[in-house]
Amino acid sequence: MSELALSLRDVVVEYRRRRGLFGAASINRAVNGVSFDVRFGESFGLVGESGSGKSTTARAALGLEPLAAGNVELDGIQLAHASGAQLRQMRARSQLVFQDPYSSLDPSMTIGQSLAEPLRVHRPYSATERRQRVAEALRAVGLDSAQANRHPQEFSGGQRQRICIARAMILDPAVIVLDEPVSALDVSTQGQILNLLLDLQKTHGTTYLLISHDLSMVRNMTHRMAVMYLGRIVETGPSQRVFSRPGHPYTAALISAILEPHRDRQRQRRRILIDGDMPSSWSPPPGCCFHTRCPFAMDICGRVVPATIAMEGGGEAACHLHTEGPGLAGRSVLELLMYTRRTPQRRLI
Repeated sequence: MSELALSLRDVVVEYRRRRGLFGAASINRAVNGVSFDVRFGESFGLVGESGSGKSTTARAALGLEPLAAGNVELDGIQLAHASGAQLRQMRARSQLVFQDPYSSLDPSMTIGQSLAEPLRVHRPYSATERRQRVAEALRAVGLDSAQANRHPQEFSGGQRQRICIARAMILDPAVIVLDEPVSALDVSTQGQILNLLLDLQKTHGTTYLLISHDLSMVRNMTHRMAVMYLGRIVETGPSQRVFSRPGHPYTAALISAILEPHRDRQRQRRRILIDGDMPSSWSPPPGCCFHTRCPFAMDICGRVVPATIAMEGGGEAACHLHTEGPGLAGRSVLELLMYTRRTPQRRLI
């Protein structure tokens, strides 16, 4: 049996639009050649700005977006070649926890009915067995099984997200996609939900694909991670290595924006500033997708797409800085800042 719960290889997701009745069609590659693996029992983070393609990648991994190219393999089943029965199996082996717990539950159904629905569709359980599984799922997320007869509007936001997590886990899936699972909750409730997810992973060996723009949460929740920009993955690797020794300027800029709770350390930190907004994926820039905003951009960056370079400490980064200019050769991009302490933060080389 493969150790991989989920594997994406050169995945491309495209959207097309036509200007006018007879106008030429333009193509938006929302996901452009994305590849990564998620092992059983681990948490894998996917981070980036809004519009970078994180959620589209997650939907493609679950078979909810058609692929223009590439392939997805979930628990040993290849999406591109799956039969109807295999697709049904994939639906049971992959689950999604949405961002908004207020719109994720049907207000006309009781909590017990919502949790039992996946069992009715995918498992040949009797009504008694379904009630038992629903009660076990509610207790696993810290709720009373007697609450199964209540409706969603009778619960707080944090309780609703616990219910959504219970519904996702009730089929024992191979992987659960968490799409910004706590961004709609208050800060104290966010901590409770994240601790619950960690506890469930310890007790059940759950596999998570975590989609987020909150890098502090990703640092504490994941074993490995990938950084996306404009539909491409610019860096992958163990989370601790990525945060301590980032290999791509975009990764370093995101990390430098994290607030440091200690005031003096926050003052001493060197920020890597990026100007402007992310370009449109309908008309991406040539060469490196990040070169229009990169403070370290060189001439080659606007002409040639960078190859991925193996990083010291694990993972890869797609940046010309490792082969041209300073020639970092797999070392952290933060080494450039050691020689630019008195240089303005924009266009450091």
